[in-house]
Amino acid sequence: MKTTKNVVLAAMFAALSMIIVLIIPSITPSPFTVTLGSHVPTMIGMFINPFVAVGTVIGSVIIFATKYPLVVPVRSATHAVFALAGSYIIKKRGTGKLALALTWFVTLILHVSLEIIVITLMVADIRFVLPVSKADLPGFSAFLAGAVAFAVHHTIDFILAATIARGLKKTKLID
Repeated sequence: MKTTKNVVLAAMFAALSMIIVLIIPSITPSPFTVTLGSHVPTMIGMFINPFVAVGTVIGSVIIFATKYPLVVPVRSATHAVFALAGSYIIKKRGTGKLALALTWFVTLILHVSLEIIVITLMVADIRFVLPVSKADLPGFSAFLAGAVAFAVHHTIDFILAATIARGLKKTKLID
């Protein structure tokens, strides 16, 4: 029963992730696409268990692959790393204020770092990340702005997900 429930929840959150990507307009200064709310289903999955979180990531990778250049679904695939880490921290530390702050911080660092690494490896000039002259500073500024946008996006989605997960737990819709 538990396995069936996890598969259904993963499919449901993957579908929700797909709907969000299809319906909510993205801010797309490629490769720094931002779709507000797109991390919420994955982050809710973190509060349930790692299987649901990663299952949700798979759905978001599929939908991003149908809509955007390759760098975007690859970035989306890295969400499995922060989702697994977040799920682990929640399982070990719970969902008190300090534990949630720790979960947010660790997942934020992993999320932003991995997305920046993907962008650097796939499309960016390394001088955007490590400027070596004044001529590199405009590219570096854009890169830094992208990283800040990812961090703000992660934080908004984390707050939404934690709030929704708390409500789902209170109503016993999730364990």
